[in-house]
Parts: sequence; C-alpha cells; structure tokens
Amino acid sequence: MRKEPTLYDVIDVIQTTSEKIDTRFDETNSKINGLEKSLTSKIGSLDSKIDGVEKSLNVKIDSVAKDTHQRIDDVIEIMNVFASNVDQRFEKVDQRFDTVDQRFEKVDQRFDTVDQRFEKVDQRFDTMVTKNYLDNTISDLRADLVLLTRKGNFKFSVLVEDLVETGSLSRKAAKQILALEPFPQK
Repeated sequence: MRKEPTLYDVIDVIQTTSEKIDTRFDETNSKINGLEKSLTSKIGSLDSKIDGVEKSLNVKIDSVAKDTHQRIDDVIEIMNVFASNVDQRFEKVDQRFDTVDQRFEKVDQRFDTVDQRFEKVDQRFDTMVTKNYLDNTISDLRADLVLLTRKGNFKFSVLVEDLVETGSLSRKAAKQILALEPFPQK
C-alpha cells in the first residue's frame, strides 16, 4: 500500500527545491559577478594600454613630420599591429560573452524544469483528499457501526430474555448482563 504524501511532505519538497534553486542562483550570480569584475579590469587595462599607445603614437607622429618617408611606413605598421591586437582582444571578449549567454540558457533550462516540477505539485494538490471529505466519510462509517452494534445488542437482549423464560438464566444475572456496555438497559 502506497502512502500518499502529506501537505508537510509537499511543503518540505518545495522548500528543499527552493533552497537548491537559491543556492544554484547564488553560485551563478557570483560567477557572473566574477566575470563582470574580470571584464571591467581587463577593459580598464585595455584603456590604459590604449592611452599609452596613443601617447607614443602622438610622439612618433610629431617625429614623422620631421623624419623621412620610411618613418611614416613604420608608424603605419605599428598601428596595424595595434589594431590586430585590439581585434584579438575584442574577439576574446565576444567569446566570453558567448559563454555567459550559454550559461544563462542553462539557467533558463533549469527554471523550466523547476516550473514543470511545480506544475506536477499543483496536479497533486488537485487530486488530494480534503479534510471535509474525510470527516464526512468517517462520520458515515461511525453511524453505520453504531447501527450495527445496536442491532447486535437488540438480538443479544432477545436471547437473554429467551434464556430467562426457559429458566436457563436467572433474572438477576439477566439484569447484570443487560446493564453492561455498549448500550446498558435497566
């Protein structure tokens, strides 16, 4: 015989699941915060590097005006290398954002699973027996048992009276027997 879960069991399951979701959400949130700090730090570092390169370029551009055509080609080459490095770094940043997007998709999938579990819990509540139904059923059963007991007591009373009439039982003994529970007679 399978035991139906009680309301407390269902609430415990919901609370446990909720705590697990909160823990997973906190872990995901801390990972995202770590990524955000890392990105902010790296972008700040990139800004300072860009500022440094910009300053060196300005100095070099000033000297290019004074130098030969070869110096101009050197500056162009340096700018191309810098642009390539910046492009590579932005590609890495894009890859990291793609990873964060994938993690968010996984979190969304987990929430979908949790939603499905809550729907199952709701379905269980819909089929659960109510207290009023149980109270009414128990009352009906009790009334049936009282009726059956009264019928049995009546039959027993008739038997005792027959025994007294046949002389197999004394009137005093019959009164003592009939005075017993569940339905005593005087």
